Amino acid sequence: MGTKVFKRAAVSVAAAMCLAVSVVGAQIYMTAANADEAREDVIRKWALENPENSAVVDRYHSLCEGGMVSEAERKQIVRPLSFAQCAAQKAGSIALAEVIEQAGKSVEVPAPLRWL
Repeated sequence: MGTKVFKRAAVSVAAAMCLAVSVVGAQIYMTAANADEAREDVIRKWALENPENSAVVDRYHSLCEGGMVSEAERKQIVRPLSFAQCAAQKAGSIALAEVIEQAGKSVEVPAPLRWL
């Protein structure tokens, strides 16, 4: 009798853990998607307000948002940059970096994920 109860409890705990991991994983995915969307919205708005800096936005997109990496870059040990740091250092615009930073801060993190 005791073994059956233990097995049921173990299965229940395992199911609860799987559910918790699934919920947190979904929240991570949704929060990342919301942050990406907020960042793209502020970049688009900044580009419309600063049409003279369209080259900066193009540089940011080509240098900071993925793309092909050269063999030399792949072999280097590099400290990862945030999107805002990349905008300031590689694309050369502190103003763009500031709006990107604010976009990231505007995304609300849901409660279970916030607890981690």
